[in-house]
Amino acid sequence: MNIYEIQCIPKKEKKFDKASLIGWLAALYRDGQITENYLIFRKKGCYTAVVSGYHKNFVERNCDIQESFKKLSMCCHIKIKKKGKDVDSIQKMCKCNPSPYYIMKCDNQFTRDDSPFLCGKCHRAVPLYRFPYIKDQEHYVIRCFDSAYRGIEDAWYHCQGEKMETEAEQQMADIASDLNVEGRNICNQLEKKMQIPFYYCLFSYEQAHEKCPGCGKKFREEEEASFCDGCRIVIAK
Repeated sequence: MNIYEIQCIPKKEKKFDKASLIGWLAALYRDGQITENYLIFRKKGCYTAVVSGYHKNFVERNCDIQESFKKLSMCCHIKIKKKGKDVDSIQKMCKCNPSPYYIMKCDNQFTRDDSPFLCGKCHRAVPLYRFPYIKDQEHYVIRCFDSAYRGIEDAWYHCQGEKMETEAEQQMADIASDLNVEGRNICNQLEKKMQIPFYYCLFSYEQAHEKCPGCGKKFREEEEASFCDGCRIVIAK
C-alpha cells in the first residue's frame, strides 16, 4: 500500500468543483482502489488529496469513476505523485494470479479498511478491484459488510461482561446469524462469477471444533485452519 498525493490545479477561467473531487475519490473507494482514510486540503488556491492506494494509475473500471474523473479534469489539471509507503498498512498485497481459493476474513486485527479477502496460496490480502462486481458496478456491498462486521467485533471486544458482548459474539459465531448469512452470500456470489472457491471465516473464540456447524461433517484439518469444503466454511486455529 502506497501514499499518493493528488494535486488539482484549477484551470484559468474555470471554477474548481470540489464536489467532483470528492465524488471521484468516493468512487475509487467503493471500487476498492483506495482506502477510506483520505485527506483533502487547500493551499494557495490548489486542492490536494492524500490517499492510500495500490497503484498510481487509477483504473477507470466503471461509469462512476469515468464520469467523476472527466468532470474533475474539466475544471483542473490533475497531477499524481507517489510519496512513499503507507507504514500504517497492516497487509501485504497478494500478487498470485490466479489463486486456488480465497478466504473472506473480516476482523480488526487483520483488516483495517483495505480488503477482507485472503489468497489461499500466499495468505496475503487481495485488493477488491481484482474481483468482479456483485452489485451496481462497485464493491460498496462488500465495503459495508466489512465495516459492519468490524463494528460488531468492536462491540464484542469493548463490552466484556455485558449483554452486548454476548449478542455480538452470537452474531459472529452463529453460522445462521444475519451477519454470517450475508457474508457467506457474498462469498457464494463471487464464487459463481469467478468459478474459484470462496471460504468464509467463521468466528470462534477459544473453542475447538471437530465438525462443521453447518453440515455436521468433520473438518478437513490444515496447520492453521479447519476447512469444510461443502459449506465453504473455515475456522482459524
